[in-house]
Amino acid sequence: MNATIKKGEICVDASDLIDSLDDDGRIDIISILACHDQIIESVAQQIVEGWDECGNHGYTTYSPTPSIALDKAKRYLAESASEVAKEEIARLERMATEANRKAREADDKRFEAEDKMRELHRQLSQYTERA
Repeated sequence: MNATIKKGEICVDASDLIDSLDDDGRIDIISILACHDQIIESVAQQIVEGWDECGNHGYTTYSPTPSIALDKAKRYLAESASEVAKEEIARLERMATEANRKAREADDKRFEAEDKMRELHRQLSQYTERA
């Protein structure tokens, strides 16, 4: 691995750094990086569209059994897509049901408050008519 010093900072090529790590070190750094939104978005774009917005892409192999990580991810996604989609649809339906329940509760409270206001207005009108 080569390192250079530029403006008082040690600079290392990220690919060289990862290649220089043992398996445990590589797993540690990949686990950390795999949680970053930009990386997830880039990989997802490559899996679904073949390219990310910066023009990066993995390689596609043409064999019955994928051997490259991106091909394996595409295959995994394809094989599990219907189950993942079903779970995501169920999650969204639960969220929509909960949002609708909360909206109904808010409407019920508003209607109740309006009824109380009408009743108070009626009582006030009766009181002022007697006075």
